[in-house]
Amino acid sequence: MNEKYTTYSKEWFQDSKINCTFEKAYFKNSNGQTFQSNRKPEKEIVGIKVTPTDRSVEEYAEKLLESGEVCLGAAAWKMGRLFSPDGVEVKVNLEHNENDNEIIKNGYGHRIDVNELKRYLEYLSDPETKLTALIEEYVNINDADPNKKYNDRFEILERIYSKMAQTDISKEERIVPKNFGSVYILAMLYFLSRGGIPIYDQFAHKAVKALYAKVNPNMIYVGSSPDKSDTKSVVKMLLEYIWLLEKVFGKSNIDRTIDRALWVYGHADEKFNGTLPPCDG
Repeated sequence: MNEKYTTYSKEWFQDSKINCTFEKAYFKNSNGQTFQSNRKPEKEIVGIKVTPTDRSVEEYAEKLLESGEVCLGAAAWKMGRLFSPDGVEVKVNLEHNENDNEIIKNGYGHRIDVNELKRYLEYLSDPETKLTALIEEYVNINDADPNKKYNDRFEILERIYSKMAQTDISKEERIVPKNFGSVYILAMLYFLSRGGIPIYDQFAHKAVKALYAKVNPNMIYVGSSPDKSDTKSVVKMLLEYIWLLEKVFGKSNIDRTIDRALWVYGHADEKFNGTLPPCDG
């Protein structure tokens, strides 16, 4: 760790070795174990515990992101329901309910009907939904006045999210699946925008807020995500995250390396004191 940086500061986090250490903890090792497995105590990240991801699963998600494809695999990735039995092929962890219908469980273990989810994802991908033009309009905002920029972003994101969550039509007409909440909808926006609009995650939000305040993420409170029907609150949550990313990193469309590192860092508890093992430890 470079001692010239203040612990918990953005400079401390952005140091290549530190960033690499956090990101490395995101992945399983070559034996399919966690980054921390079979490591000497002095080489562990004390105070940070996460469930790691297969590299093949992350590579699959990155390919979807590059193509802007919104599909069952993209949704399953955000829910933590992708797996790679052989380290190469990636599969969706599907189950069947009592009526033998295919279901997928979200990150909280709640059931989502797969046919309903596929129908919804097709709606998002349909050119008639006209999301692409709105996303381009958002990405191309270039106001010098920060207040105008925020207001313009809010207005466009509100229109985008309203279409995606279908809050602009009656409840009877909506096809957003039950248990597919606001964070999952925003994840689909991330794929549709090819990363132009950052993916929202509570742990990443907590991490970047902590970096801005220069404190342990354990000292930061980030509330639960709003109900998917509460468009304004969802957009406010996303815009706060975007604002923090721009303050800390100078941009909001951060790459996956930083995103993964933030997710890990956001899991820090009271035992974490800023001490880190070397990146190659």
